[in-house]
Amino acid sequence: MLQVAVLGGLCALFSGTSLEAGEYVKLLLVDGRTPVGQLVPQEPDSEFVMLQSSTNNIALVSRFPRWMVRDIQPIDALFVDAPNEPAFEPPRNPVEIRNQPEIQSLKIRAGFDSWDRDTQPDGLTVEIFPRAARRLPVDAEGTITFELFAERQHPLPHEERFESIGRWSVELSSEDYIRPGVAVVELPWRNTEPYENNEWKPLGLLTARLFVAGVGTFDASDANVPLREWSRFRDDLGLHRGSRYELEP
Repeated sequence: MLQVAVLGGLCALFSGTSLEAGEYVKLLLVDGRTPVGQLVPQEPDSEFVMLQSSTNNIALVSRFPRWMVRDIQPIDALFVDAPNEPAFEPPRNPVEIRNQPEIQSLKIRAGFDSWDRDTQPDGLTVEIFPRAARRLPVDAEGTITFELFAERQHPLPHEERFESIGRWSVELSSEDYIRPGVAVVELPWRNTEPYENNEWKPLGLLTARLFVAGVGTFDASDANVPLREWSRFRDDLGLHRGSRYELEP
């Protein structure tokens, strides 16, 4: 009965009506979704609102963080069970369906790559690894920004030793994940193509900052990003023929 009383107090904060476990309700979430189902008893200090729904003789329990719930409204059970109205619409986000914990850390790994038929690198391919507690993979979505730094081989007195040679901003979505917890994005070269100029040392630093709405900001970096493939033969041939990659005169 303690759990029911606590649950009723929780719902009263939203709709002004005391509700008990087992009643049918509709949640109004901050992202516009309105899942429906039966309230599930919860602990007094729970940070989630839990709903149970049944479809095709299968009982599903979904939990929603308190900060996502704008309001809880009672509804008629007949409306939930109506044949033309789905009893429960699962959230489209696969992370919520699997009830995976929220992201806690971020790692990246990058390297230059060619995306067409020639051998010249077209940019960086970056693997992104969002992780929850205990390094569990999680498909986080949000805005991720990158910045690439390079070091000059022999800077002149008026030149900076380290310089930012590229910035990118990418919307990370579920389509970018090639497997659970691993997303891949492509960052094309823009104003600077480091493989054409021996002014830069062959390794660079790539920083990343991921913003996940309602969760926070997470930083990561890769300090060993190859900017070009080192080859004494290729470098000498490039100096002789004027190109680092084309072997035809």
